[in-house]
Amino acid sequence: MAMLSVFFSLLFILFFSYQPLIKLCVSGGKLVQDTQFQHVHSLDSLLPMPTCQSTTRPGIGRKYGAALIPSRGPCSPFPWGRDLSRGHSIGKSLAGTNPQKKPTRGGRGGSQVPIMRDGYQYLVQVRIGNPPHPLTLIMDTGSGITWTQCIPCPHDVLCQYYNQTNPFFKTTGSSTFSFKPNLHPYNIKYFDGSQSRGPMAQDTLIIGSPQAYHIPNFTFGCGQYSEGYFGTADGIFGLGAEGENAFLSQTSSTLGQTLCFCIPPTSSSIGHLFLGDDARTNCQTEGSSSTLLINDKKYIVNLYGITVGSQTINIANLDPSYPNQTLIDSGTAITRLPRLVYQKLRSAFREYMSKYPVIASSHDDDIMDTCYNLKDYTTVALPKIVLHFDRANVTLDPAGVVSLESKSRICLAFAENKFPDHEFNIMGSVQMRKLNVLFDVNARKVRFGRGSCG
Repeated sequence: MAMLSVFFSLLFILFFSYQPLIKLCVSGGKLVQDTQFQHVHSLDSLLPMPTCQSTTRPGIGRKYGAALIPSRGPCSPFPWGRDLSRGHSIGKSLAGTNPQKKPTRGGRGGSQVPIMRDGYQYLVQVRIGNPPHPLTLIMDTGSGITWTQCIPCPHDVLCQYYNQTNPFFKTTGSSTFSFKPNLHPYNIKYFDGSQSRGPMAQDTLIIGSPQAYHIPNFTFGCGQYSEGYFGTADGIFGLGAEGENAFLSQTSSTLGQTLCFCIPPTSSSIGHLFLGDDARTNCQTEGSSSTLLINDKKYIVNLYGITVGSQTINIANLDPSYPNQTLIDSGTAITRLPRLVYQKLRSAFREYMSKYPVIASSHDDDIMDTCYNLKDYTTVALPKIVLHFDRANVTLDPAGVVSLESKSRICLAFAENKFPDHEFNIMGSVQMRKLNVLFDVNARKVRFGRGSCG
């Protein structure tokens, strides 16, 4: 009897000591296994749906905030973006983003130019002028200038090469428009080689619908020559930090240099963007904040390590010369890391994924080099990945670990940083999926939390 009692006592201890390691929960109607070092997800739950799924947050894009829309997939406002097949891999859309190659001019049709620089961009619909002229702009936290192509254009031969979804903004058609001759023309170049230039101008800007944010006398760039990986977007909505003509600087008295966004997990769902008090009220964040460094109008945080499953990579231990400074850039899709850091992360990821069939890159200059064919599987066990920033540990959502647009191609969504003369790591938009990312520029803080988008 005593032996039986000891047996059941040991069984009781083993059972309850094991419980913290494995937990079963329901996520979106899918049974998900959550362990200490990995999560097992239904592949269908990670794939985009064939139709656009409206946001679960009431009022987004109607009473407050603005919708954050994927540039491709069923939610895209671009006809070619909606027509892209569900099985088209992000790897193919990234073909041509090799920094050694010269970018082509923006144009219609995803087959002729790389789609939106890195393939996954997020769009904000705004209106400018009086009467309001609709524009669909790429949200970019890596740059400060907002610009769109304007007409009349003194260099018609150059302007005609830029094809966008909406008509060019006609400066003579707005009663509140004026050029800013006292300001130097803008000339901005992006990491991928894309560029835009033209004079500075001023007009009324409305963000969200019907008038979530109404900004009179907003200074922006009137593009007269633009080329690169913009797809058919109407320009860039620059949300970079500081600078005289940066959006947050212009609206500091009303919006307090605070913004928060949540990037959706797939191309069939919509995220959101909040500004000012709306950001503090509607974006839930967790834990400590990380110190926000402002460098050349860019949001920078210090990244000290990465945990993949049970393995932690200490960046300084690999090479003290490697940068800790990491640019948070919604305009870049895939996170870029120093060579040895990426190789360590990739090696650890491959160990956890060793039971799955490996496939080769589909293109010579695919930046994602660790891919698998899971067409015969219904679930996938992904290692948990945690980014260790200064005073903030950020656990990525499974949608932020891999790129998955079909079961036959699932790739680790990280890459080696091969941009020439680039002194930062880059945290891209894929890794920000389903995270609330809140910037408080005045306090020099950035906070992360579980997002409710998608």
